[in-house]
Amino acid sequence: MEIVQDVANKLKTDWEYGDSVEAIKMKILLTMLGEGFEETSDREREELMEEFEEAGVRGADWTKGFPVGAIMAQVGVRMSGFLAYQIAVIVANGVARAIIGRGLSVAGNIALREH
Repeated sequence: MEIVQDVANKLKTDWEYGDSVEAIKMKILLTMLGEGFEETSDREREELMEEFEEAGVRGADWTKGFPVGAIMAQVGVRMSGFLAYQIAVIVANGVARAIIGRGLSVAGNIALREH
């Protein structure tokens, strides 16, 4: 728990002492995704918005940047299971696009789910 809290603090992620380890990890993922949001193309932003809409995020204001608070408010109760996997895949694909210029393959996404 302390390591996760230290990482969250290092990344300037908002979390509270009552948060579970899983909730803090999800907030860290969303923080990382939010930091890269400004560097994405309009097309990538649209794809990201669509992915979150498919994951259940509705009505978030994307005009002022990545809406971490809105996403947490809407899906915070459901931050485990498949939704957590979906968000992890969204982050991993964003990182892959930034590093190698394209997203992960279907096999790469499946491998993420198995770990």
